[in-house]
Amino acid sequence: MGAKSKRIVKNMNIINIIDRIDKVNFGIWNAALSTSKILKKNFNVDSFAIFPKIDDMPNVKNLYNVQPFALENVDIEHFNKILNNFSPNDSIIVSHGSWRFPTKMAYQAAKNGFKWVYTPHGMLEPWGLNHKKLKKIVYFNLFEKKYARKANFIRAVSSTEKKNLEKNFKNVILIPNGAEFISCNINNQTPCTILFLGRLNDKKNVYELLKAWCNSKIFNNKNYLLKIIGPDDGSYIKLKQFYEQLPEEKNVFLSNIPIYGNEKQNALLNSDYFILPSKSEGFPTSIIEAGMSGCIPIYTDGCNFPELKQNNLGIHTNCDYESLKNLFDNFETSTQNNKEKHFNFFKTNYSIEKIAEMQINLYNQIIPSSEKL
Repeated sequence: MGAKSKRIVKNMNIINIIDRIDKVNFGIWNAALSTSKILKKNFNVDSFAIFPKIDDMPNVKNLYNVQPFALENVDIEHFNKILNNFSPNDSIIVSHGSWRFPTKMAYQAAKNGFKWVYTPHGMLEPWGLNHKKLKKIVYFNLFEKKYARKANFIRAVSSTEKKNLEKNFKNVILIPNGAEFISCNINNQTPCTILFLGRLNDKKNVYELLKAWCNSKIFNNKNYLLKIIGPDDGSYIKLKQFYEQLPEEKNVFLSNIPIYGNEKQNALLNSDYFILPSKSEGFPTSIIEAGMSGCIPIYTDGCNFPELKQNNLGIHTNCDYESLKNLFDNFETSTQNNKEKHFNFFKTNYSIEKIAEMQINLYNQIIPSSEKL
């Protein structure tokens, strides 16, 4: 069998417009840029990122091989100065998120001839639209929908999101988020460790998670440990107040200090389960990263990951307090899942190499500038 052919894309730039690159918004900007190195290495595509300047900026150039443009002022004038460096003939705009300036700027670029992929990352899902409902419905119908319909494609990151977006848009394509495989541990931990790793906010039901754990039969069972780690996004004070009322000796750990890199990977490798009791997500890269590390996901319908249930993977729960308490009350007698089976599913279907391949197929439809060697 001959060597696998590789498509070389000539003179293509991907310009990512991101509303925030702070720690709380890590999930979106990491998903936006995670395939950049693969796009460059395998397809010779250069990636750029435009975002507001902040004091504690991550080094996206080193992390993702992305050329950054940090805006001192977020307005069309400054955006257009950056866009003057690019040509509509070889550059594609990819906006990330809804409601804010990425959509407005991408819309202006599209009016000037640039091709555009609109990526809402789950922000137009029903739960998100119901939060501040009146304001969002008015703005969506007057502006957001009009702007987004100018895009060449609407990218959904989950199959559930694709169905919902197709109610308002015709040109919807599914390209899920992916994750980089680093290492995996399929051995069971002692104690059995359940990890929540993400923003501490009401949407992710972290308070209900902590309360359910501490009122369940599993609380203070030395064979089990719950870890809740992530940056505060509105819920930490309530969590901390509850946590400080618990006994000094307890089988739960709480931290509002986010972890990244090796520290994050070690936390995943030293856990058995990854829990995300969320009301709504776009498509959680965190579950993919956890699965590739050897964790078994505990997920809700709000995680927008029906493929788990379809493949009889993970543990499904509802996100309310009673459901979570029932989950933990019966956790000792629940069937032990196969970690290796989960790892193989995530690595096969959601590697960044696979996602980059899907992206380049889309970009080649928009700007057909590749040739096969």
